[in-house]
Amino acid sequence: MALTGNLEALNRFSNMSQLAQESFIYGARQVSSKEEMQSYVNNLVEGSYQG
Repeated sequence: MALTGNLEALNRFSNMSQLAQESFIYGARQVSSKEEMQSYVNNLVEGSYQG
């Protein structure tokens, strides 16, 4: 998963509630390219993720 390449995103993900993590994972499954996945993970770091 792209989270392992971004320590800040991984930290934020690990601090999310179980429900929020499941929502994030569901959204990640909708991504269709590597670039889109990187953007999705970056949104978590930038605070623009709306999970």
